[in-house]
Amino acid sequence: TKSLAWAVFEDKNGETFALINFHGAICFNTYKGFENYTAAELAKQVNEWRQGNARQLLEVRDRIRAQYGEIPVMMNGDCNFTSTSTQYKQITDSGMYDAEFTARLGTVTGFKTYFDYGTPIKTGPSIDHIFGVNGIDFVEHYIVRDKLVLTASDHCPVYVDFNPKKP
Repeated sequence: TKSLAWAVFEDKNGETFALINFHGAICFNTYKGFENYTAAELAKQVNEWRQGNARQLLEVRDRIRAQYGEIPVMMNGDCNFTSTSTQYKQITDSGMYDAEFTARLGTVTGFKTYFDYGTPIKTGPSIDHIFGVNGIDFVEHYIVRDKLVLTASDHCPVYVDFNPKKP
């Protein structure tokens, strides 16, 4: 994983929930040792790394739950994979669900969350996800697409309104 951080929070009622934030792997031929890789070789390498990312996320989730019990857990970040990828399936097959497709009151979907800096946002699959397990109640899911986003980053902010409830 390029980066991974996690925290366990306690709400005002003493209930705990965890959040794991990460940035998924990418691979370019500008990386030392990968200068002569073809596009196919780079794609194969990054696919392996992203499968490792998914395993790491699930291992951290399981360690948190081993220490704190069956608390609600969210995982979010710039995953660098879409909902049709092997890595997405690894995560959802483990019992995690994506807020983009499960928020109960509303969801913004169908937009690529990555774009070339300063260019218009296009329709397509997201690579930025927010997953939940153990009773996280996703209320609303949103992909910010206003003009300020185009000059602030190369990703659309993705956020959710949620309730960290126990099952």
